[in-house]
Amino acid sequence: MEKKVNRNILWSELFFRHLHKLGVKNAVFCPGSRNTSLVFGCTQEKKITRYNLVDERSAGFFALGLAKITNSPVAIITTSGTAVAELYPAIIEAYFQRAPLIVCTADRPPELQNCGSNQTINQKNIFKNHIRYFVDLGTPGITINNFKQLFTLTKKALSIATIRDAGPVHLNFPFRKPFEPDSFTDELADNTVQFLSSKNIFPVISDVNKYSRLSPKTKEYIYSAAKGMIIFNEKNPSKKSLKLVTKLSDKLNFPIIEDGTSGIRFFKDDKNVINNSSAIYKSEFFRTELNPELILQFGEASVSNSLLDFFEKSRAKKYLINNFGEIKDPSRTFTKIFGASTEHFCQELLEGIKRQTQQNSFLNNFLKIDRFAEEIKTEFLKECKFNFEGKIINEVVKSIPDNNVLFISNSMPIRDFDVFASGENKNLSVYTNRGASGIDGINSTALGIASQSENTAVLITGDLAFYHDLNGLLAAYKYNIPLLVILINNNGGGIFEMLPVAKHKDVFEENFKVPMNLNFKNFVQGYNGIHKEIKSEVVLRKEIKTALESKRLTVLEIKSDSTESTLLRKKYYKLLSEKK
Repeated sequence: MEKKVNRNILWSELFFRHLHKLGVKNAVFCPGSRNTSLVFGCTQEKKITRYNLVDERSAGFFALGLAKITNSPVAIITTSGTAVAELYPAIIEAYFQRAPLIVCTADRPPELQNCGSNQTINQKNIFKNHIRYFVDLGTPGITINNFKQLFTLTKKALSIATIRDAGPVHLNFPFRKPFEPDSFTDELADNTVQFLSSKNIFPVISDVNKYSRLSPKTKEYIYSAAKGMIIFNEKNPSKKSLKLVTKLSDKLNFPIIEDGTSGIRFFKDDKNVINNSSAIYKSEFFRTELNPELILQFGEASVSNSLLDFFEKSRAKKYLINNFGEIKDPSRTFTKIFGASTEHFCQELLEGIKRQTQQNSFLNNFLKIDRFAEEIKTEFLKECKFNFEGKIINEVVKSIPDNNVLFISNSMPIRDFDVFASGENKNLSVYTNRGASGIDGINSTALGIASQSENTAVLITGDLAFYHDLNGLLAAYKYNIPLLVILINNNGGGIFEMLPVAKHKDVFEENFKVPMNLNFKNFVQGYNGIHKEIKSEVVLRKEIKTALESKRLTVLEIKSDSTESTLLRKKYYKLLSEKK
């Protein structure tokens, strides 16, 4: 029996049904016309949770947040034209973070290309410098072979996005009118209807990356190293990764130099974790005293400039370990790269390890110096005013309860977090956008993460980043997503105070720092959020507790002086370097 259909709608429905079977549980889309069929198709797959956001740039970052916290692919759907280009910042970030975004863009058909048709741009591989895979699916067809090709290409895109070369993939969908489901365009042949009724029409992903085992020579060298260290900078590590890397550290007697973005300082089994390495390695004395013969770097290069500089100048053998064997070393002084997960690499070493846990002077010296640095930091922060940016972050971390999610914005917050946030015996999941490290999309990414968090997530951000993504607050308003924002307002680009250009006062203030003098209270209340200005530690602790219980969008704003904060950072580093 023949069946009347709209080919665009059928094409889109089958596509999203297949996406769900391949692991897509969330989709984000923006309003438009050319993407009508994609939106209808997505709404018919009831098992996919949908978020409809107006601003494509914000929507892209919201989808990124969803992908990060769920560790699963997320679809993002736009109409044609410049709407597609608005996704690019989020795609760049996802590319460097290897986050699986499934970018689905509606497009004009071939006959409307290059002829002045409205809202038509060249969308063919538009993201080619920062995409893992691109395919133009062509206008929908209604034969069995057309559907088989759709399923095969969809499977290939998801396989690449999630396993083979993890990251964002782009599928372009040209559509001819009509788009609506009640505008029939075709009748399906009986054999096609029968084919689509089969329960086994969708191919599944079965391919898995396989890693080569470590050579006996490599293992023996690692086992025999008396002065080794682990640099741990895996983003959003699993509990298993944390357990294995700390176990390996314990067996090898290697200190773990943690990057603040990894969150390992909040792992409860962290006895060998060095929390103050960024400050310690600003001292030439400590660089010499704590220079190893072997470095195992898991994940990304460090956010800390002092650690990056130490890494470059150290003559140690340097092994990089990350899933895809990528060069994560700006200095290019690495010795070997291993394409392996943290779990795989640690398990292989632990299987054959013979060394027993014993006293190790290199490790003990490291731990002693770290405790010494922590004491200096604690005393230093006690003497600082409440609105010193490093002190604010330290207080926030102390005030957040166990089992919570913390997102740290780029620019100064992530650097101050790395240096001044003390390790706490609590389970905090730390998220960042350290792929391309921009300040765009911070609010939206944090809200994507917050939407899947059991507790109210916390975002620490600066005024420029907060302003840059005010549109992102729509998600909190529309979907009642609770988020606590700690807004450190130093009225401009305070990070530039750290650069040599800051001494040129005649051009610095207006052209680099760029103070905005904005009243953020009005913006926050416009999105039905709560805004409070905080002026003391006692009030901050109280309001954090209240905000986390309220399950609302809450912004606690603290005004700081970036010039004074810069002087205090320098004072702290000098104080530490003078102590030997």
